[in-house]
Amino acid sequence: MRPTTPKPPAAAPRRPPTTQQPVAARVRRIIGDEDISGYAILAPGKLAGALTTFGKPTSTRPNPGGCEVSWQRLGLKIVFAGSGARACAAPGGRFSGAVVAGDGWRTERRLGIGSPVTRLRALYPTAEEYPGGWWALVIRRRKGYPYPGLGAKIVKGRVSAFYVQ
Repeated sequence: MRPTTPKPPAAAPRRPPTTQQPVAARVRRIIGDEDISGYAILAPGKLAGALTTFGKPTSTRPNPGGCEVSWQRLGLKIVFAGSGARACAAPGGRFSGAVVAGDGWRTERRLGIGSPVTRLRALYPTAEEYPGGWWALVIRRRKGYPYPGLGAKIVKGRVSAFYVQ
């Protein structure tokens, strides 16, 4: 009788990843003033959630009103309100606003960076134009006052950035 060679143990079944797919690998989408590519702005809207969603930032800078965090590869900058350096440490301050200017970003209505202002008008017929080339796409009310929850910056007739507040 020939000796048998032991068989290697069966490979463990593949488990789905425990973290979500990085933003760089999925569609970069802005949903009104509520969500930036899976990052929930309104609840909880903390730095820790942004780090989970967008990964390691390019820069983190405390300022008197909070913390400014940038992801250069995504064209994304978020400001968190809070007490300076504490706003820059997890869980961090609360979401205050974001500027999104990188390639590939678009709104839920498919208005993207580089889209012409004619497309903006067609997709957001109630959008309001403001001085400086800004358009308010989504208007919200806070404490009885209107504010632009989602805005678009127009340069040379095209969307160059979005502002989420």
